[in-house]
Amino acid sequence: MPVTELQPGDPDRIGPYRVLSRLGSGGMGIVYLVQAGAGLGALKLIRPQLADDPEFRARFRREVEAGRAVAGPYTARYIDAEVEGPTPYLVTEYVDGPSLGEAVADGGPFGFEAVVGLASGLAEALQAIHAVGVIHRDLKPSNVILAEKFAERFDGFSIGSNDLTQLVLGVDRDSAELSELFDERDEAVTRMIRSLITSAHLAGRKVGICGQAPSDYPDFAEFLVSCGIDSISLNPDSVIKVIRHVAEAESRP
Repeated sequence: MPVTELQPGDPDRIGPYRVLSRLGSGGMGIVYLVQAGAGLGALKLIRPQLADDPEFRARFRREVEAGRAVAGPYTARYIDAEVEGPTPYLVTEYVDGPSLGEAVADGGPFGFEAVVGLASGLAEALQAIHAVGVIHRDLKPSNVILAEKFAERFDGFSIGSNDLTQLVLGVDRDSAELSELFDERDEAVTRMIRSLITSAHLAGRKVGICGQAPSDYPDFAEFLVSCGIDSISLNPDSVIKVIRHVAEAESRP
């Protein structure tokens, strides 16, 4: 993660931590390099508008609790967090080095041995995360869809379920040979949708969806409700049927 100089208005200290430089920023907050005891830490300072949102506070508290339970040689160690005070933040171990995306961009494709080593480390990291019941929904080269970055520029997201399905599955829905493989309810697609909704909501942004799937598959509409989708576009002839399913889904504890 590239280190940049502090900007006007950046704090000198956050809680007990001395701020050294900036590491990055996103829809959720700004990440600083801080002095953490004898070592260094990466401190994510939550944006004030999110800190004032009770729903965000609850999600942030759950994120911190889950992160504290993760332990493994290939995961960044949680150091500290402030979840109740006026300025919430979390601190993790600072891992110096380029992201996977930067390494490939600078040095080109990895050789066989490097790929095997990378895959082994990733597998061990995921095993440690899954062992405490946490699912990492955003594995990508820059972390080892960039909703947080887009949330800085846009006030909401609209998911095109048909286009997303084609992109994720690599299937042309208009192809006679492959059309039977096209299904918006595929696990790969639903994971992408859930990941986007979660990231957007953490950044205080709303998410809607358009496309045929919610009209054709009431169970898909129920899935969207369970993810916290903010709006769903429907065909006129399916509105009543889907509304009934959505009402039933929302009434469940």
